[in-house]
Amino acid sequence: MRHAAARTRLTTGVPWLNLLDPAVLADLDLDELVVPAGAVAAARTDLEAALGAYVMTYRPTRPAPGKRQLCQVLAPAELDPASVAALRDAEQRLPGVLLCAYARPLRYRL
Repeated sequence: MRHAAARTRLTTGVPWLNLLDPAVLADLDLDELVVPAGAVAAARTDLEAALGAYVMTYRPTRPAPGKRQLCQVLAPAELDPASVAALRDAEQRLPGVLLCAYARPLRYRL
């Protein structure tokens, strides 16, 4: 997947990615991320509203060696057990997709 085209599809499907520093976004491993569409997009936006966090969609694969992962850059959301259960329930309904919640507003890891 070409990086520029993949980045455009991702930032269109997940608008909060545009809040990232452009240099950080350019350096991310985009192959591990899923461009949300249909039921995946609906579940992601519903979860963001319910959890008050940013939610990203991932493929269940190993990260590429030497590439920067979003989870290395952003602080996770602080979720209560019910919120974690909501993420896991959504994953059960969306085979082949993993979900991760990030702090809203975005916070970079130190």
